[in-house]
Formats: sequence, structure tokens, C-alpha cells
Amino acid sequence: MVDGSPKCVPALPIQPVCWASGQPHYHTFDGHSYDFQGTCTYTMVKTCKPSSQLPFFHIFTKSQKSSPLFLINHVTVNVYNFTITMVRYEYGLVRVNQVRSRLPIVLHNGHLALYHRGYQLVIETQFGLKVYYDWNYYLVVKVTPAFRNHLCGLCGNYNGNPNDDFITSSGGLATDTVEFGKSWKVEDGDRACSHGCGGQCKRCSPELVTKYSSETFCGLITKHQGGPFRQCHAVINPKPYLNDCVNDLCTFDGYKQILCRALKTYADACQRDGTNISAWRKHAGCPLTCPDHSQYVACGSACPATCTHPDAPRNCRLPCLETCQCKAGYVLDGGKCIPQSRCGCVYHGRLYAPNERFWGDHRCQQECVCRAQDKRVVCQTSRCREAEGCNLVNGMRKCHPTSFGTCTALGQLHYITFDGLRYDFYGTCVYRLAEFCHHRSVNLTYFQVLVQHEERGLKNPSASKVTEIKIYGLTIVVSHNQVLLNGLLINLPYNIEYDKVALYRHGWDIVITTDFGLTVTFDGRNNIRLTVPGTYRGSLCGLCGNFNTRADDDMMQQSGRLTTSPADFGRSWKVRDIPGCTEKEKVACPDYQNLERAQRTSKECGILLHLQGPFSLCHSKVHAESYFRDCVFDYCSNKGNKNAICHILSSYSAACQAAGVKVDEWRSPNLCKPNCPANSHYKVCASNCPVTCHSLFNPVPCAAKCHEGCECNEGFVLSDDQCVPISQCGCVHQGFYYKAGDSFYVNGFCKERCVCQVGGIMECHRSSCGPNEECRLVNGIQTCHSLASKRTGTCHVAGDPHYITFDGSTFDLQSNCSYILAKSCTRQSSVPSFSVNLQNERRSKGKVSVTKTVSVTAYQNTISIMREKRGIILVNGATTFLPFRLESDGMWAYYHGDNVVVRTDFGLFVSFDQLFHLIVKVPEAYRGQMCGLCGNFNGIPRDDIVLPDGHPAMSIQTFAAAWKSDGPQAPCAEDCAASLCGACHASRKANYVHNSQCGILQAPYGPFSACYSTINPANFYNHCVHDLCKARGNPVILCRAIHGYVTACQAAGITIQPWRTEKFCPMKCPANSHYELCASACPSRCKEATSITKCPNYCAEGCQCRKGYFLAGYHCAPISQCRCFHKGMWLKASDFVITPNCKEECSCQRQGQVVCTPLPCGPGQACVLSNAKWTCVRQEGHCTIAHGHIFTSYDGVSGKLPLDGAYEISDLNNAKSTSWFRVVVQVHKCSTCPTPVVVSVTIYFHKFILLIKQDNSVSVNGHPVHLPVQPSKEISVSLARNVVTVTYGSDVRVLYSNRGDLTLVISGTLANKVAKSCGNFNGNSADDLLLPNGRVAHTITEVISHWKVTTATQNEKNWSANLPRKIQPHVLPNRQQLPPSNETARALWITIAEVLIQM
Repeated sequence: MVDGSPKCVPALPIQPVCWASGQPHYHTFDGHSYDFQGTCTYTMVKTCKPSSQLPFFHIFTKSQKSSPLFLINHVTVNVYNFTITMVRYEYGLVRVNQVRSRLPIVLHNGHLALYHRGYQLVIETQFGLKVYYDWNYYLVVKVTPAFRNHLCGLCGNYNGNPNDDFITSSGGLATDTVEFGKSWKVEDGDRACSHGCGGQCKRCSPELVTKYSSETFCGLITKHQGGPFRQCHAVINPKPYLNDCVNDLCTFDGYKQILCRALKTYADACQRDGTNISAWRKHAGCPLTCPDHSQYVACGSACPATCTHPDAPRNCRLPCLETCQCKAGYVLDGGKCIPQSRCGCVYHGRLYAPNERFWGDHRCQQECVCRAQDKRVVCQTSRCREAEGCNLVNGMRKCHPTSFGTCTALGQLHYITFDGLRYDFYGTCVYRLAEFCHHRSVNLTYFQVLVQHEERGLKNPSASKVTEIKIYGLTIVVSHNQVLLNGLLINLPYNIEYDKVALYRHGWDIVITTDFGLTVTFDGRNNIRLTVPGTYRGSLCGLCGNFNTRADDDMMQQSGRLTTSPADFGRSWKVRDIPGCTEKEKVACPDYQNLERAQRTSKECGILLHLQGPFSLCHSKVHAESYFRDCVFDYCSNKGNKNAICHILSSYSAACQAAGVKVDEWRSPNLCKPNCPANSHYKVCASNCPVTCHSLFNPVPCAAKCHEGCECNEGFVLSDDQCVPISQCGCVHQGFYYKAGDSFYVNGFCKERCVCQVGGIMECHRSSCGPNEECRLVNGIQTCHSLASKRTGTCHVAGDPHYITFDGSTFDLQSNCSYILAKSCTRQSSVPSFSVNLQNERRSKGKVSVTKTVSVTAYQNTISIMREKRGIILVNGATTFLPFRLESDGMWAYYHGDNVVVRTDFGLFVSFDQLFHLIVKVPEAYRGQMCGLCGNFNGIPRDDIVLPDGHPAMSIQTFAAAWKSDGPQAPCAEDCAASLCGACHASRKANYVHNSQCGILQAPYGPFSACYSTINPANFYNHCVHDLCKARGNPVILCRAIHGYVTACQAAGITIQPWRTEKFCPMKCPANSHYELCASACPSRCKEATSITKCPNYCAEGCQCRKGYFLAGYHCAPISQCRCFHKGMWLKASDFVITPNCKEECSCQRQGQVVCTPLPCGPGQACVLSNAKWTCVRQEGHCTIAHGHIFTSYDGVSGKLPLDGAYEISDLNNAKSTSWFRVVVQVHKCSTCPTPVVVSVTIYFHKFILLIKQDNSVSVNGHPVHLPVQPSKEISVSLARNVVTVTYGSDVRVLYSNRGDLTLVISGTLANKVAKSCGNFNGNSADDLLLPNGRVAHTITEVISHWKVTTATQNEKNWSANLPRKIQPHVLPNRQQLPPSNETARALWITIAEVLIQM
């Protein structure tokens, strides 16, 4: 890229290259390839033969084993006396002399450069060494030819001979990879590392090699014709990359993300050498989601704009590569695109963010800060606190704690403070467990940990706690094994800013750690371990005490007074009440002394004390006696329920393991039996670093010590809390892990919706909430939630929803089904029939039900109004803008105020606000002749709840179920659980009855008082209170509820007073419009619109277009577009619209002129509704023989088969086409058969003839084959349910059953290109009886007889018996087949045989 544009520049010199990728696979400088799965540190390459002219460098790597995965985790380069370390997943960062730093960095007077290049970190030296690492999957090392014969290590000796690359560090030649790799080990103190996989390396079966070598998978690398990498094959040999890809897909069970990474390894190699590649991600289905403030560029600059080099792209001379390029005004800093204005300081060649604090020396005595105001670094003398030491941890030089304190909440009521005080307190409110309380006097990071015990009773062992942690502005809630982060439900693990805060699972525990030493460990039930650094000594408060090394003052209440009562102490640290929460005194257990004596030798609580028991090694580290007493008390309180003591036993086990003590197996089928999910097993010492789906993408913290819990079985990995095959892993997006199948909004604004596909591939698209929705979190899920209120009407459906029938009967129905709302149930022909149906759906996690779609059917037409689909309706399924009228003028639809109104010429009136409020009015003529949920309209409320047969319904649910609409429905229910849909408590409803809220609806002198005598506000008021209570006082719900009553009053002709203000329920209107209390539906100067609305004589509040505009769709269009109506339908300017049944294609020109052109669908096409629009689509052609003898052509002409004989039914006219085919059927009429039947089918392709017999046997070119079989890349043959299917690409498909039924399917692209008995597939059945001589046959039977093959070729003899033996069962010679003709098939193939004999 030069000056932002791709240009040709002189090619870079070819450099010797060694690389490692994936598992890892190594490829030496001399081209030797091998796999070595060691987990120690090894020399990748170094200068081995001293030379004064060659500088020394040493590159060594370390892999992390997470069975069965071995991936390079660290890469270290020693050069110019610098130690440069690259760590997997530390994207945008590098460690220089162990200190983590942002890129780019220039060292050693410019001789050493570290910088970004696409998704690679590049280390480049002046003497030609280049190292590329993608922080994840591959490592590439390039040197200059000057190093020939001077290198050694895993990359070989670079002497041009690959056969001696396995030279060990001692100079001998290794016999295998383990011996070779082991010899190049670099000591790093890791005693647990291993060389190789101990004979347990995962191998790839031949079947999987074949599968993954196909072009659908890794074969895309080597695909030449049309392949995305074809131009690179001559530059970089694709074969090693193909092999590595196949092996890695085997190891990762075909996981799609691994395929994408393997393909990217080759793509990056090609682009590094300046080779063009095409859109491989599109070919492979590997979309790349770019971070915030960046965009994907397939061929972007290799020199990104950075804080230190913002103009780098303009001066770049490197080949382009794929990258996520920062948008204009942003630069790359630390792997993220930030506004250029947020760039920080450069200090000693390294970048620091504004206000970032760091130590400027190695002893933590110079504390520095990058000042935001002037981008300067200022340092001052400082030192670490007491109980801290200056250390480098994870690349950060910081003052790290050297001592810690631990508080434990175990079981249902037991606590152990930081200072060791044990007490019992039972409360179910929310309490402060621990908090940094003296933050004004001590400069430490603030945190707060809250705890709440569920209200299930002291003697219920299944009760559990909820923990809430506040840290760094985050709120983390852990409850029932689920985690909410700032209200968002997340999967684990999750990591914030490289372990600033980390959340992960360890055994059964959920662990939250911070970079300053706070750790919260919670088993999701009752046991909480809170560990804090010693720097907080004397600065804490809460149930865990003050952490001042004295246990005697731990019972300090929040008031500062000391107490001896645990109940008083606990109550004093209550943060908030929750409904029904209580605090109880500890009740002594009867006969405790005797039970304690008995338990000391038992296998229950006594297991804690047994000198030869599973915890015996721990007795000297963790005092067991106190745990034993708590265990006995819980056992006694729960009347011998063993489950009640498991929390105590597991808590002691955890304390022992935290102290580094080995714990033996202690659980059994009779005592605290472990319960593990599918595909996992229990281990008393589960892995401290389990393989997770998330670890395939991002770093996952590894615990220092093991812990009991469930561990995934071999071949499975952890996907949040489930063990799944690697192939079923989900996706990581912006650091969050999503399970396969999860659908979610990103960035918190509902502007982009993503779906995680199986294989780790994200599919995202732009999205937005509806006009009356807002994006918010509900129950941990970020989604669009309606702001709509509940409305009422003549027959009203409103809100949650509430129903008021024609006769005034009321009921609530919280359903997600489809119903007949109102239907004319009369046999009188004097009144037109109609029906109004509605479809409900659940919202807010099933807590409320709302109206989704209202459909009005009359005059054999259906108009559907959809929830939140502003400006459009569906007319017979097709999207149509408002306003609209039927061409017959029998139905109209338009906006009046804020409502969509559908009216008919017989007086039906339907008004729907597209949110929650629906009104249905019917004229007097239908009195007593209605049915459905709206009742029978006979003036008697008590008989409205009746079944279709006229009998009373026993319940609302039975009534509703009887009026479900016909047609397929998704599973639905007439009610939902009371826990979800129960009414609000009366105490809460009291908050919403005032005149400032729902009370305004029935205020004696309020703005609606004139309507009270016409429409009783009581029901509207009650519904308002109910819905507002469930919405927790959402003011938008209040406004919509009031608006519902306003609409009902205005529809009844009542004048109401202004009630909205700028601060109370203001209505937002589209551009070029304003709010009116009495909006008109009769736009001036637009006669076509006026003819639709009929100028109603009542008011409706809503938005009124200003002069010169009229309402079209849901925006105010210029009056010039009033001429854009065609047969009652308004066309949006410049849009092309296909009219119903594809009769015309119309558009409205800019001048307002409608132009329509006839649009008959072409051959092979059909007019269909697709995505609610009429369109012509290519249609497959089907020629069939059914029931043995009923023949039907492509274009639908049917008749009977002739009797015995062979008949050509179809072939492609163009014999030279690659899609050429020919199908001949053999028909036989046996003496006992009622009709003739097809006994065999012969299918001809170029180079192949397939014979299928009625017994499902198949031969290819005369040789019997077993099914399934694939004679060529295009042709496949399979058998399922006694039907043989032959497929030729996407053009031809033949299905032949053992009953003699045949279906020939051809694609729409072959329309009007075929001939013979099945016809020409041109969409015109009239010419299917036309014979080649121009004569028109009388029946299709006569046509078939015309195409009879006169020389029998479909008999029982092997038709290929006379062909030469050199013809193989699955292939013919490469010479082009002679074109087919109307000659007999036998003559054709005799000719081919003669040609073959001469070859």
C-alpha cells in the first residue's frame, strides 16, 4: 500500500524461513517437516557457530499443554542484550526484559524494531532477522543467507540438506522427534513439563484425512481452479500447510475456527511475500469480526497508524495484507483503536496511556505518571507499602502483596472472620460481608462484597446464597451458578484487561480474582472464601470483621459499638431489605452433646477427625475441630439429613487444598455423592488449568492449586458450565464467550445482533429496536423491550393482555397463541362475512404477553397489521406501504393519529396502535351474529365466555383454546406460571394510584372527565395500575395506558382536554410533523390519500404532517409524491415494486409519475411471495412417473406410460455442455401386474453411464457398485428408504424407488434447454404435446411413444459386455465422448467401444 492505494513495488528478496504452527508442526529452514508436542522450553533457533561477522540471537519457545492440545504459549527472543517475550493472547503487547509494553517499540539505536503488521507482531533486526508471531497460532522466523551453516535448534542447521536437520545439541543425529526436541530443552525451572505426548498423540484416521483434505475444508489451500490461493502456489508450497491444517482439524474435531486459523496461516505467508490472494474468508465461511472503531480490509496497509507514527500508512512500502484497519481519526495502541487525541506519553522508548501510573525503576522507588494535560511523564520518589514487595508478575512491575487474610462463610449460618473468630448468624436480607471502609485515609483500591441467603428456612439444606462484588466500577452477582456482570448474564471464563479482573470456574467453584490480590471463591451454593491482601489490614468492615489481627473486636457493629450477640452484629451490617427477608437467632440443638460423642467416630462428621482418614494430612494446617462442631450442629438441626453436612465437609476440603495439602477421596455413594454433568467425572483434585472453549481464543487464568470438582472427559472441553466436544465450542466476541446457538446484541445499544454458529463463527448484522422500543437489560439479557402501553376500545385487547368483549365482559389471557378474536358467525347472506384474528407472543422472558399481529379478512383478502412495523401492512402476505385500498374499494388501511385503521364498506372498524392496544367495532347489523374472544355481541355479558358449540366454557383457558385459529402454530399455551405472570402485590400497586400517575384517568375534574359518562374509566384505570406495577413504574407505560383511554374516548366522538406537556408524556414525531391533540387523517391537496381515509369525522391524537406534506408509510412525504399511487397502492419514490401475481413492475419517478411494465416470469421461473414481496424465482423442474405408470411432464401435462419398451424421457439439447445428461427408462408390463412399471433407469453423462434396476442395484459403466458411491466429483449415488438418488452437481437429480416411481429434477437454469418426453420446461404446457415433426399429439402417451428406443438396451444383459477391459468401473478415458443423438443407446456405445479399442 503506497499513499493508501495498492501499487506494484520491487519484490522483496526471498529469505530462508522456518515456522511452527498449530499443535505445533515444525518446518525447518531446509524444508523438513515434523510434529513435536513438548511442553518444556526449547531452542527454536539460535546462532550456534561463533563468527565475528554474525551477531548472536536465540529464539526459544514454550508450549502449554491442555490435553489434547499443545500450543505455543511463549516466544522469547534474545538479541542485542534484550530479552523480548511474546505471550499468547497478549494482542498488541510485547514484554521487553519481562516488562509488558505497547507496540510499536524501537530499541538499540534503531537496530531493533517491534511493530504490528496486520494481526502479527514483527521483530526485525538490522542484520536481517525477522520474527512473526500472531499471538495465537503460528510463529515464523526468517534469516538472511549469511547464516547458512551457522544455525541450530528445532529449525535445523540451515545447510541445504533436510536429512540432517535432526542434529541434537550434542552434535549427534536424533532418531526421532522426542530425542531431537529433548536435546534442545532450555532450563526454566518447570519440573512438570514433558517431551512429546507420551505415546498418546491424537492420530487422524484415513477417513478424516480424506474429509478434511477436501476443498470444503483444508483442500481450499491447494485448490487451483478458482481457488483463493492459486496465485500463491508457485511462490509458497501449499502442501505443508495443507497437512498441518488436516492434522489440526483432526485434533480439534473439525472445529471451524481452527480451519479458519490454518487457512489464515497460509494467507499471511502469501501476503508477507507480496502474493495476491482472493476472498478466502468468503470461500471458507470464515467471517472476521473487527474490534470497535476499526473495519475489515482484505488488502490493507501493513503499516498501521499508531500514536508514534500516525502517518505510517502513507509511507508504507510493504506488501498489503488483510487487517482490521482503524477508522479515520483513530490509531492503533496496545492492540486497540483509540482516538488519536487519547494517545499518551513516550518514556524511554515505551508508550504509556494518559494518567497511567508505573514504576520508572527496578526497585519500585520511582513512581511515574503520564500526565494527560501535556503528555509528559512525571516521576517522584515512592516505595511499596508494608506487606508488599516489588516484583514483576505477568509482565507488570508492581507492589504485590506478600501476606493475605481469609474469611469464610460456610453452610447456612457459620462464619470465620479474617482474624479467626467463629460465630453463627442466620439472615436472609442483604449484608455487607466485607468492604474497604477507610478509603479516605488509605490509598487502596475500593471493593465491596455483599451476601444474601435465600429464604428457604434454616432446616432446608438446598437453600443457597447470592454474592455481589463491586470492584473497579463493576458489579458482579453470582447466583445459582450464574454470573451477572453489570446486569448482563455472561458465560465463564471472562477476563478484563489482562487479569485486572478475572472470572473463571475452578472445580465446582466460581472464582473472581483482581490484580491487587482480592479473591472471591464461591461454590454457587453456601460456601464463600474471601481472600484479601495484607495491605488492607485494619481497613475492612462487615461480617468478616476488621482484619486487624485481633479476634476479640471482630463483633464491632456498624455504629462502632462492640457486641457479643451475633444476631445484633449481623443485623447491623444489613445493606438492604428484600421482600420477606428475616433474621433469626440460632436455636440450640437438643441432645447435641450425645450426638457429638457419637459423631466423633462416625463416617459422617467424624470423617473430619479420623487420624487415618482422607483429611489426616491437613490436621496440622487447618484446625478440624471447629469444622467438626459446625458439622454436628447442622446434622442435628436437619434431623440427620446427610446432605446438610456436605457444605461443611467440602469447605474443610477446600481450606486444606488452599493450604497446599493433599486431600484423599472422601465422597462416596452414601456420603455427599458427587453430581457431575454429562460428559464429565468427579476428581478430588481437578485440573487447575482445564481446557475451555474460551481458552481457544483468550487467556484463561490457571489456579495455583487443585480443587475438587468435575472434570470433562477425554475429548470434551468446558463450555461455560457444560462439557462439549471441541467441535461444539462457541464464539468469543469482545472478550465474552457465547455458546453455540446464542443470539445476542453487542455493545449495549442493540445496533448489531450476532448469532454464534457451531464452530466458533460469528454472524452479525445491523439491527435496531422498533420505534416504540428501547434497548435494555432484563433478567441479564440485552434486547429490545417495548415501551408501549396498554390500550382499550369497543372490543378492546390491551396490555398484558386485558380483554373487554363487545358486551362488556372482562378477562385476562396471558397467552402466546393465535386466536379468532371476532368473526361473523351468521348464515345470512345479507351481511358480508369477515374475521379478525390475532397472534400473541411472549415478551420480557415470558412475563407478559402482547399482541403481535392483527389480521382482518374480508372479500377474500387479508390485511395484516404487525406489531412495531411502522408504515407498512401485509396485503395477502405482501409488504405494502400505508395508506392503501383494495382496487375494488371494499377495504382501506391508513394512519389516523398514532393508530393504523382498517375499515370496510360494510362498517367494520379495526384500530391497532402496533403495540398493545386494539379496537374492533362492528355495525348494528352483526348484533347477535358474532363469535370469538370478543363475544357474541348480543348485549348480555354473562354469556360471552362460550365455546364454538354454544356451551359455557369452564375456564378462560378452555374458552381461549377453543377459539384458536386454524393453521399451523408453534407450541403455545393459554396461560403462564404464576411465578412469571402473577399479579403485582397490592402494596406495590399503591404506588401508582395517584393523580400524577394512573389516577389521572378518573380524576373528578381531570382532562378526561367529559368522557366518563360515555366510557367508564374504571377498567382502564385498573389495567393501568396493573401494567404500570409490572413495569415497575416505567413512565412510558403510564403514557401509553393513558393514551389508550384517550383513543377510546376520541373514537367515541368525545372531546378531551390537553393532557401532555413537555415533561409529562411528550410524543415524539417524525421529521416535518408535530404533535396534535386532534390530528386529521385528511391531508389537503392529496386527493388519492383522502379517497382512502374517507376523512373520518372524529379526532385522534398523534403526529400531523406540516403543510406541503402528507403521511406516507410512517414519514411525511412531499406533496409531490401524492401522485405515486397505483391502483390504491402508494409507491415509494425510485423503488421498484412487483404487483401481486407478478403482473407488473412499477416505480414512481422523481417527478411523481408512475411507470409500470408487464412482468411475466420467464421460463423456469415462478411468481412467489418471498420475504413478503412478490418476485420471480427460478423453479426446479419435476418430471415424474408416479404410481408406476402416471407420467407428468416438467410443465404439468399428465398421462399414462406406454406398455413395454425403452423410452427417452429427457436430455439436454447442448451435447457439449458440461451439464449434459440423458435419461432412458425401461417399461415392462408383466402378466400379473395391473399397470406397466419402470423396471430400470439408465442415466448418461459425459464419460459415465449409470444403470439402476428396480431392486436398487446400480452399475457404473457396466460394473456393479456398492452404495453410496461417488464416481466423480460431480456425480454421487446414494440409497435411502429404498430410493436410489443420483445427483449431478446442482443441475440434475434422479430419484428412483423400488416401486417403480421416478422423479427427474432439473434446476431452473436448464429451462427451455431440454427435450424429449418430459418436455422443454419453458413454463408453457401447451407445447408439451408438440412432436419434432410439427404435429401435435393427442396425449402425452403418444409423445412418450415417439421417443421409444428401437434397439433394446435396457434388458437383463450387461450392456457393456463388449466394451474393452481397460474401461474401469468408475472412470472412462479422457477422450471426449461422441455427442448423443437420436440413435439407439446401443449403437452409441458400440461406437465408443470401437474408438477405445483403437486407442
